Formats: sequence, C-alpha cells, structure tokens
Amino acid sequence: MFFVDLDNFKTVNDTYGHASGDILIQQVADRLLETVRSQDTVARVGGDEFAILLPGLVDQASINQLAERTLDAVHTPFDIFGEEVVTSASVGIAIAPEHGDTYDDLLNRADEAMYRAKDHGRDAFEMFRHTPDPANPGRRAIDDRKLHADLISALDGNQFFLLYQPYIDLRTAQVVGVEALIRWRHPTLGILEPPQFIPMAERSDLIVALDNWVLWQACRQLRAWQDHRVGPLRLSVNLASRDLSSPEFFNSVERTLNDTGIDPSLLELEITERVVIDKTGPAVENIDRLRRLGVRFTIDNFGSGNSSLDRIGTFPVTTLKIDQSFVQVLGPKDEENNLVTAIIAMAGKLGLSCVAEGVETLLQSRVLLERGCTTAQGRYFSPPLPAEGIEAMLRTPAPAEVPDSFGEPPKGTLPPPAPPG
Repeated sequence: MFFVDLDNFKTVNDTYGHASGDILIQQVADRLLETVRSQDTVARVGGDEFAILLPGLVDQASINQLAERTLDAVHTPFDIFGEEVVTSASVGIAIAPEHGDTYDDLLNRADEAMYRAKDHGRDAFEMFRHTPDPANPGRRAIDDRKLHADLISALDGNQFFLLYQPYIDLRTAQVVGVEALIRWRHPTLGILEPPQFIPMAERSDLIVALDNWVLWQACRQLRAWQDHRVGPLRLSVNLASRDLSSPEFFNSVERTLNDTGIDPSLLELEITERVVIDKTGPAVENIDRLRRLGVRFTIDNFGSGNSSLDRIGTFPVTTLKIDQSFVQVLGPKDEENNLVTAIIAMAGKLGLSCVAEGVETLLQSRVLLERGCTTAQGRYFSPPLPAEGIEAMLRTPAPAEVPDSFGEPPKGTLPPPAPPG
C-alpha cells in the first residue's frame, strides 16, 4: 500500500484558485494510473490524498523503484490553464502481512510513514516502521487519523478556547501585553496543548482556519478589555508560515481589525525566522501591507532557527523574541549570559526591541534587565490565564516601589513562581 499526499496543495489553491486545484488533482490521478501496473488500484481517499494498492509487489528494489517513479510523476510540472504548476508528493509505504493484514491497518501504517516522509523534507518516500510500543505498533498512526477527524469536528463544535500569558515590563512589574495561546478541550482526551495538535493542523489545511479563529477571538477579547477600561495593552498572536503565504491573509486580518475596532498598532503577529529568509513572495507582500496598516511583527523563538542576519535589519519587524532555550541557561557567570547579551545588543543596534520568553526565576529576570531587555514572559510572573485572570492583573494597583536588578523586589511586586503544571 502506498499512501500519497501532495505537498503544499493549499498553496496551489491559494495561488491559482480552486478550479486549478481541482484540475491538478485530476491530472495527478491520471499520472498515477499511468505509473502503476495494470493489476494495481489507485483510489483518491480524500482531499489531495491517494492510496495505491499494489498486490504481489514484495521485492524491496521493485518497491523503491515504483515509489521513485511515483514521486517523479508528481514532480514533473503540470500545465493548468496555460500556467506551469510545480508540486511534489510525500509517499508512505506499508506491506502486508508485516505491517497489517487489513485495508485499514495498511492505510493507517502507510499514512504514518507518509508523515515521516514530510518530516524529512517532503518529495520523498518512507517505509512504515514499528513504533516503540510492541503491544500496539500502529497506535500513533490510528491516533493521528482520528485526531485529524476530531480537529475538523472541533472547529465546528466550539471545543477550542484561549488562554493569555502576560508580558511584564521588568522596570515597572506591570502587564504591558499578552500572548494568545490556544487550547483544545477534547471530549475524550481532556485539555490538549498546541504541541499535541498543531503539527497535525499544519500538515493539513486546518491550520489556516484555526489561526483565523484565534486571531478573531483574541482581537474580540482585546476589544472587550478596552470596553471594560483596562489597558491598552498589546496583543500577540502566533502565525503559521502558510497563513502569510495566502493571498486572502491580508484581507482576513484587515476585516478582523475593522470588525473588532481595535487599534492595528496594538496587534503584534509572531512569525518564524524562516519567513525572514525569504526576500520575495506573497508572505513578504502581506507583511509589508499589514505594516502599512500599523500592525507590528515579532520574530518568534529568535536564535533557534536559521536567521539571515542581513535580512533582519531591513525586514519590517519591530521585536525579537529571545528563545527560551537561551533564557533557561542564564546565570551568575558572564559566560552563561554572553549569547543573550549579544542578541540584546544586536537588537538595540538595529532599533528593535526584545522580549524574553520562558523566564522561570528571579535571577533570569535580573540578568535580562541588567543586559537591557525590559520585557519578559514566563511562569515566574504568571502561567497562561483565562481572560478574567488577565483583567484582574490589569486592575491590580501599581507597586509602590520598583525592584532594581540587584535587590530583592518589594513584597507583592512580582508574583511568586507558579507551581509546576
């Protein structure tokens, strides 16, 4: 069993239109039929996914050869309405009876192998490998397929909700902003955090709908805080790279701003370092248009990716968010702090502000303030809170005395560390 999934099909739809996407699916199906043997079966199992049943094909060399032919067939440019469209595919492979002896077993195993091919760079094929759990070797694949179906239902079933983690001004100990963080109240699995479902959403078209929902809900909440006369404070929302590449993204953000009536300068969209590397394309165009509206942009998890330093000085971002892996190692010795010190100094030279994420100790907050980073977030100050918890923090009177970077802060100025979990 081959499980074939097109790479970046959403981009084709967004760039050329859904009619072109439909034609692409048809042409891919025709090519797959031309690639396989007469005794094989090709089926479209949903969206841009195909399953190919290959009876009697057990020789590894023959399997690899046919998988390569399948990749080549999809990778060859397509002519759609006079436009040359280039795409690729990821292929997962499962064999009976080694990986299962029913259609569902093979499909699930091949599906899991396909995701591994995507994780390894796409335009590739992977054979299914048994998971570490010998009692249930296909558990993760089955769960993945069920999770995908559950995600679709969750968007319509009001199962998602937002928490907000505050940004703290280290000079005044006051809340100056919040980051919107999505959670999923799954009907059987309980509360799920982003790492448990966002990768699945990113492997499908669901991430765009999910991010649009987060943006709308967060902006509406900011409007409610303003109506309750708390704030103003900036609102930070994470974005997937796929959102920025969508031709509809600018219109979606502009419509949300207009409908909620919030000041665009209070909205801060967090993007990845990968986006900064790209010099042209729809993502950069969308960022430029939104910046002209007044929307601000932050490079999230700065230092953990592959930034192009020559682009940071000219790219329309206002803030670098220092990755928590660098914050976690801050300590009393200078050599423990050199990397964060360099990032803060570089940001200052470029006219950018810094936010440190993942602050868990008083020492870390002291070091950051000493080095010139004045804004931070982390569980030392507060865990993610529901909207009413943020409002309560915003209504708390300012401390009578601001802590300096060397002495213990006045009692009540900085909340004690939150308990684990």
